[in-house]
Amino acid sequence: MDRYGIDTEHIKRKAETQTSSTMLPIRPNGERPALHVIGANGELTSGDVDLDIIAQAQFLHLGGTPLLLKLDGEPASRILRHAKESGVTTTYDLLGIPSPQLAQMVEVCLPYVDYWKTGPSRGMMKNRRPTRGTPRDPGRIARFRTSAILGM
Repeated sequence: MDRYGIDTEHIKRKAETQTSSTMLPIRPNGERPALHVIGANGELTSGDVDLDIIAQAQFLHLGGTPLLLKLDGEPASRILRHAKESGVTTTYDLLGIPSPQLAQMVEVCLPYVDYWKTGPSRGMMKNRRPTRGTPRDPGRIARFRTSAILGM
């Protein structure tokens, strides 16, 4: 990565666990089942995140909910809030994996998210259509999106 000018100085390594890995065996009909090992992503904590570096960024993307086991929910929302207060543009996406606390994990983050990637491309909107525009109530967005994920 250094060869391409990518700064890797602040990448955190978790020696006690393997690297996260995903394999997508694409089916002839286009379905993409995921074979996933959470690995180090499940060990990432807010203490691993350098907020001073985030404050210097132009963009911050947080993705992987609900597989960031020690970062999802309130810890992630604190990081996103810090980014927003620092003038950083934030993006967020989540995986179409059911989780009992998914609505709460997402809802606490949404007030600090500028752009949120979800929709049919993630296989999350089963038999539902996304709303047009962006409602002012982030809780409403979270409830709508997570109800589609959880089949509620």
